[in-house]
Parts: sequence; C-alpha cells; structure tokens
Amino acid sequence: MKQFFKINLVELKKFKKYAHELMLGKNLGEPQYVSNLCVFLSTDCAKIISGSNFVIDGGVTNVIWFKKNL
Repeated sequence: MKQFFKINLVELKKFKKYAHELMLGKNLGEPQYVSNLCVFLSTDCAKIISGSNFVIDGGVTNVIWFKKNL
C-alpha cells in the first residue's frame, strides 16, 4: 500500500492539543452525535428544515471564525 502522507507524531499531538483547546464543549464527539441528528431530521419536528448545513465539531468552527474576524 502506498503511503500518501507522512505523519509526524509530534505535530499530530500538537494539533490535537490545539484542536481540543478550541472546542467550547471540550468534547471530541462521538459518531452517535451524527446519528442523533439524522434521527431528528427524519422526524416530523424537522419537517420545515430544508437546505441547511449542520456542523458537528464541538464548536471549533465558531471559535476559529471568531478569532479570524476579531
């Protein structure tokens, strides 16, 4: 199998620490969070939702956007 990326474990640990610091809820998340959204979207409670993007990332996107736009 061809290796496309060389992983620097020191850099990976630094990135994981940085990403964890950005998370508002300090929770890396679970696959169940995505499935919970799918179940909700399949109910009548979500019948008026259309054309939406749902980001499940522990708040990282909001923090990055906020820091960039200060």
